[in-house]
This record gives sequence, C-alpha cells and structure tokens, in this order.
Amino acid sequence: MSKKFIKRKIIFILFLLFPMIKFDVQATNYYVGYFLSECIDNVFVIWDFISIGIIVGLYLLEIKKKGLKFIESYVVISLILFIIFTYSTKMISSMSMYRIFRELSNMIAFLMLANLFHKEKSLYFIQAFYYNITFLMILNSLSIYLLEPWYINETGSVYYLFGLDNATFLITLCGFCSGFIYHLTKYDRLHFSYLFIYLFISGAYFYTASATGMAISILCVFFLVTHRFKIYKLLSYKITCILLLGIFSFVVINTSFASHFSWLLSTLGKSSDFNGRVHLWQVAFEQLTQYKWLGYGVSSKTISDMFTAGGLSWKAAHMHNLILEYLIKGGVIGFLLFCSMWLIKIKKLEKIKNNIISTSIYVMLLISFLMYMFDYRIVDISFWIYLFLLSEIDSLQKNYEYYKMRKRSFILN
Repeated sequence: MSKKFIKRKIIFILFLLFPMIKFDVQATNYYVGYFLSECIDNVFVIWDFISIGIIVGLYLLEIKKKGLKFIESYVVISLILFIIFTYSTKMISSMSMYRIFRELSNMIAFLMLANLFHKEKSLYFIQAFYYNITFLMILNSLSIYLLEPWYINETGSVYYLFGLDNATFLITLCGFCSGFIYHLTKYDRLHFSYLFIYLFISGAYFYTASATGMAISILCVFFLVTHRFKIYKLLSYKITCILLLGIFSFVVINTSFASHFSWLLSTLGKSSDFNGRVHLWQVAFEQLTQYKWLGYGVSSKTISDMFTAGGLSWKAAHMHNLILEYLIKGGVIGFLLFCSMWLIKIKKLEKIKNNIISTSIYVMLLISFLMYMFDYRIVDISFWIYLFLLSEIDSLQKNYEYYKMRKRSFILN
C-alpha cells in the first residue's frame, strides 16, 4: 500500500473525527466575537451531521459487502444503549429527539468508524485519532499560554478553547495513550516530536498550577521512563480485570477511605469528599431505586432534579464517575450492557501472549480508569479509544512484529 494512499486514509478519518469534540462556545466568543462564533458553531454542527451520515453510509455498505459477521459486538450494544437512553429520557423528561440524538450519536458513529478500520487497518485509526486529539489539545494549550494563569473574567468564565477541568485532562490522556501505542507499534520507540508536543501540552497545566493536570502528567512521565521494565509483564488480562474492579470498589463503594488520605487530596487541590463527589454518589445510589431498570436518561435537567430531590444543593448534570454515569442514566440494564461491551473483549485477551504492546495497553487502561472514576460524561467519545485498543491488541501485536521484522531486514540489507 503506497504512502500516498495511507495519507489519504488518515486524512479521511481525521475529517470524520474532527467535529466530534466541540470547542467551548464562551471561548470562541471571546476570541472571534459572537457572530463569528455562531457561524463556527453552525459549521461544526453541519460538519458533524455530514460526518455521521458518511460513517453510517459506509458502515451499511460494508455490511452489504461482508455480511452481518462484520459487525462488532460493541456497535450492536451501543445501538441498544441508544434505544434505552432515548426511551428512559422521553419517559421522564421533555427533551427533544434532536437533542437526544446530538447527545448520543457521536458515540455510535465513533464505534462504527472504529469497526470500519479494525484488524489490519487498526493502526490507521489509532494514528488519525492521535493526530486529532493532539492537535485539539495543542490549540487548547496555546489558548492557556496566551492568557494569564487561570484567567477568569467578571462572569467567572475561563476562556480556554476546550476548558481546563478533568474532562480536558482525560482527553489529553487519551491522546497521549493512543500516540504512545502508535509510536511503539510502528517504530518500537517514541519519537522526539511526540515527547516534545506532550511536554508542551503538560506545560500548560503546570503554567496554571492545575494539580490534577500536573498529577496526570507526572504519572505519564513515570510510565514513559519505566514502560520497558519487566515488572509490567506480570500484568495479565485477569489481573487487569481484578485491578479495574478493585479501583471502582475502593473509590466509589468504600467512600470513607478518602478521609485517611486528606493530606494527599489537599495537595491535589481536592477535599476529603473529592470536592463533593462522595455526597453526589451517595445521593445517586439512594435515588436509583426510583428508575432502577432503565435509569434517568440523558437529560441534564432530570439528573439535576434527581440530586435536588435527594437533598443535594449542588446542581450536577452528570455523575463524575464512569460506572455511575451508565448505572444512573441507563439503569441496571444499561449498566450491564455497558459492562458486557468490555467483558466480551476482555475475555478474548486470554489467548493473547503478553508483550510490550499488551502490557502498555493494560497499564494505560488502569491509569485512565482511575481518572474516569472522578469524571466522565456520556458525550466524551475519546474514552472509547480504550475499548478499541483492547479489541485490537492481537492485530497491534502482529503489526508490531511486522514493523520490527521489516526494520531488521532493512538493517541486514
């Protein structure tokens, strides 16, 4: 396959992915004015719909060509989740179908696009995803450097293109992880450009003295330095599953543990109740019994009203936790479906022989999962790259061996 053809494929994927992560409207208002900001927003809405239309069209053509066996389980489950979320939202709130579609369509489109580029084409998708996220986070970092640290206007708005909160740090982490796997698979080393770019992005978090952003950056640097250590080879898919379950149980179910680490939390700029998250989770568990099977849906107002009914003054629109986001918004059924997406893929890892690719994915999944215990929104499509990486471990290992062999034969010749 020629380099020109590969470049076209990557540019095409980038075109489809780019509108899925949205700019902060207040930030674009600040930089280009209200009128131009509205125009940009409208362009991105249209672009997003075109992107979804193209992905669905290509997906249907691929099904026609290859049959139903082509469809990955995660696409089927995401469609069922869409139906559940839509039904539960309409049952409780007056949220329009248009807004529900805007909230959930990118998740399905992203997974369909990932399915289109699986197996031998998986590295193209990872490369395009890495380029997309990295470019957006460079823009965000530039907007941070242009303003004073934690610049806040009289209305309390922070004018950074993609914000400066946990959601931003998690998107950055997704870009870092996908770039790491891409470089490791293709080159068996990390390019200087990759290291420099993520140093530039992380520098913005140090510039604003954002404790969570700095903590994630330090964790990533630690993994960069130690990723070839033999101790990581002890990680198997079973140990990874146990650790994932342990993280969730430790953070959410045993909420009392936080008081024992108040010194660490205060260093990270957090209170012993994780800035109110512990109370939020307790209320969520209490209120779940009302709509336990299909959940509360995706309406922000419904979720906010649920917390108010539970006696919480904090008007949160999401759970600030990956697992609870699906449990509360999709109920027990939605939660079980979400878990099954991962379990189906994790089960296949039993046959995978551990090497630097698989262990790197396991470690990155653990780091990311820990962070997702404190913030997650259903609209965050970047999160799904981890499911794709898990799904494609086998093909990534084959790619890794192929590029390594090609490099060896080139040296010998």
